Amino acid sequence: MLIRMLDRHFKTLLTAVVDGQLPRLFWKVADKFNIAMKIWASNDISAVLERLGELEAQLRITGMPAEILLRDFALKLVLKTYKMSIKRRN
Repeated sequence: MLIRMLDRHFKTLLTAVVDGQLPRLFWKVADKFNIAMKIWASNDISAVLERLGELEAQLRITGMPAEILLRDFALKLVLKTYKMSIKRRN
């Protein structure tokens, strides 16, 4: 379920970055989404979407606990986002 939610979020973000327009969002998240549009490039979003697909397949095929795989993915995603936000500021 979490993977699908992330997939939907990054697909919306990709569409917004490519089109250059902010989609209709709940007013509380609109500012954060706008910041994400400035941080993420379309090729980076595509890489995350690809990794989410791999992660979903890995959860189905292997017997690894979902919590471990999701924690690893989340940590890598947060680090990547942090590095990109620092890079875009400079």
